[in-house]
Amino acid sequence: MVSANTEDDSSASDPTAPLSWTAPKQVKTEKKKTYYPVPKLKSIVCLGGVECSVILNDRLVEQGDWVSGYQVQKIDNEYVVLVRQGKRWVLELFDSTIKQ
Repeated sequence: MVSANTEDDSSASDPTAPLSWTAPKQVKTEKKKTYYPVPKLKSIVCLGGVECSVILNDRLVEQGDWVSGYQVQKIDNEYVVLVRQGKRWVLELFDSTIKQ
């Protein structure tokens, strides 16, 4: 017995398709990963015994507030701690290394 089917012959799987018809290629769509840039620390404001506030991405925020998908966990007079999905970022106004 001789078979005329080839590996590229898509009509073998669909007997109602025209002889020269080929099935369209399946394109896999990948889920795009959402990117959340870390907010930019502009200033830390501490007045007297009152809690400190910070300016992140040109917005005045306090501890517990949300900015661009990040929560402000802690504000110190020298740094700010942000959290997102269990990860922590420590933002400082100035680099701790001194250049001479």
